[in-house]
Formats: sequence, structure tokens, C-alpha cells
Amino acid sequence: MTRKQPVEQRVDIGISYTSAYFRRTGDCALGPGLDKVAAFGAVTNAQPRPGVVIAQERDATGYPRWVVGVGGFRGDHAEATLEALRERARDIASPELVKITHDGALIGDVMRYQMPHSQRRRYKRLRRLPEGLLAMGDSITSFNPIYGQGMTVAACEALVLRQQLSRGLAGLGQRLFRAAAKVIDIPWQLAVGGDLSIDAVPDPRPLPLRIVNAYVARIYRVAPHDPVVSLGFQRVVHMLDQPAALFAPRILWRVLRGSVHSRDADRSQALRECVGVDLWWLADGSRAVGPHHAAPCCRRADARRGIGHAVASSGSVAVNALR
Repeated sequence: MTRKQPVEQRVDIGISYTSAYFRRTGDCALGPGLDKVAAFGAVTNAQPRPGVVIAQERDATGYPRWVVGVGGFRGDHAEATLEALRERARDIASPELVKITHDGALIGDVMRYQMPHSQRRRYKRLRRLPEGLLAMGDSITSFNPIYGQGMTVAACEALVLRQQLSRGLAGLGQRLFRAAAKVIDIPWQLAVGGDLSIDAVPDPRPLPLRIVNAYVARIYRVAPHDPVVSLGFQRVVHMLDQPAALFAPRILWRVLRGSVHSRDADRSQALRECVGVDLWWLADGSRAVGPHHAAPCCRRADARRGIGHAVASSGSVAVNALR
């Protein structure tokens, strides 16, 4: 029996990532020159090539590892070779990326992953659904991996499913997709807004989106020097707060003012010493630092210490590193 297909929304990103593992030993062990357990490169029109370094657990042979990844949009792709990985690291100009890819011992092969588009299927608009069959995770929404939201959103959907199952099986599909849509809306808007801030992504940019992206770009400029703005932004991308929190008076004033007092710089340094990891590269090469948060999934999950979660937005990144 033929059934009506859900409406699909796509953003054609044409993203490609080249990645590899390196041993986290010797000159590439955690320590001087590599004192952060995670670093994410910004994605802006000035630097549209993402880069990431994350310390990971030991492999099967007992060696602690770095995972390194670099990327590019719509044909600007690095080949799956060590030399191409090194060349892209030099272009991104992250000292951590350059050191690990040039001095580190490669584990296994260099790999490449491509994703043509971010996609969302609007199942909640279907009036008839097959009995005993549900869609979850990427089959509902698949995000550009740079934002680190896919598993978080899927976990939130699992919580929604548990909640809806407690009400019985009658009408489960319709109830699930309506509730899941509320979970998906905000991370989808953040991801699409981030993608469409890059000129290489060709989709239309409505006026409201351009206004929001202009405000977010100002947040990126202020956050390296203002821990209040930095923390506020991280709480939104970690799905702890609604995006409206970025327009609260205490955040809005600091963003629009665009300057900070010396005590804020001191507080930022204190945060760096306390948490030691969150690192952002911005378009102008400056850096922002902010604290970790073991983020509850959409405010409802039971966060477990030691589980890493990263959520990124174009131009900046927040990360909860493995501890």
C-alpha cells in the first residue's frame, strides 16, 4: 500500500570531513603546548574550514589518542591523505592541529566523510501513519555534524518516546512526532542559521535570519573578552536555555556595547584556570574561553559525569570534554 511521504526540508551544505587518529604520547601528550583536551576551529566566511582536536580514551592497544578532523563546504574538500590533512591544518592555522598532524604518530588510515545536506522530515504533518513503526534520530532530522547535535537530539527523542509510551499505544505515532518536533525546532534553527551564515551554502536567507546571524556574529566578537556573554551563548548551544536568553537585557547590553571591563578579563582567566579546555577560534584569530557543563539533554536527561557532549554554531564552539 502506497502512503504519503513526509514533507522534507533540506539545506544543501556539501560538507566533507577528513579525519584521523594520532597517539597522545611523547611530544603530543597533554602538557605544554597541548594543554587543552579539546579545541574547535571556527567556521565563518573569513575562515570557512572547520577543524577539531579532541582527546579520546585509549585504543585497543592501550595508547591514548587524539582524534583530528578538518573540513570544507561544497567542493572545498581535503583528500583522505596525511599530507592533505596536514595542509588543511596549516591553512586553518590552529597550533594544536598543526602540531598533532605534523608531530603525532598516525593510528590507522586517514578517513573522509561527506554529507550533501542537512535534512528534516515533517512526520507530524502526516494524517496517517503505519501502525507499529516509528522514525527516530537521523530518519527524522540529520544535522551538519559540525554542530554536534545529532546524538543529543536523538537522546531527547528517546525521552519523548518514553513519555509518550507511558500514555499507551493508541495514537502513539502522532503524539511522538508532535512532541519530538518541539525538541527538534531549536537545534534545527540553530544549525540552519549557522549553515546559512556561510556564503558557500546557496539556500535563501530570509530577513529575520540575516538579522539574527548579524547579532550572533557580534556575540562571536564579544565572547572572547566577556565571560558573561560566553557562558550565555554556551548555555543556548548546549540546549540548557532557549535562544531568547541571548536577548535578555544583561546579555543584550553587553553584546551591543561591545566592550568589557578589566575585571571581566580577570574572570575569564579564572575560568580558564578552573576548567582548562573550552577554546574557540574566531574569524580574527582571537580566542574565547568558557566553562564545561554536563548538559542535561533538553533539560530532561540525567547527565552522567564523564560523558562528553559538544554543540557548535558557525563561528564558535562550546564543548564538554571527556573527564
